[in-house]
Amino acid sequence: MPDLDPNQTVTLTLAQLDEMTRARSKSASWLGTTARYVGARLTEPSTYAGVALAATALGAHIDPEKFQALSQVGTMLAGLIFAASKDTGSPA
Repeated sequence: MPDLDPNQTVTLTLAQLDEMTRARSKSASWLGTTARYVGARLTEPSTYAGVALAATALGAHIDPEKFQALSQVGTMLAGLIFAASKDTGSPA
């Protein structure tokens, strides 16, 4: 492998530049896609039911007072998500 000068000018073809740009956007879009997927699941009641069932199966027990506080926080978060999310079919 030849020694490369860090100040050496690199010449790329348009195809190489396009390939590099696509590779970068794919890695960035993966995170956005994952965040959208998780956000969508968090708005579904079945997600909370599944988490509660899994926690119960693992032996978790929550006092009724703590459960009420947690459910209020969950309701508030769901409300904020619904308020911030775009309705299907609405512009922008």
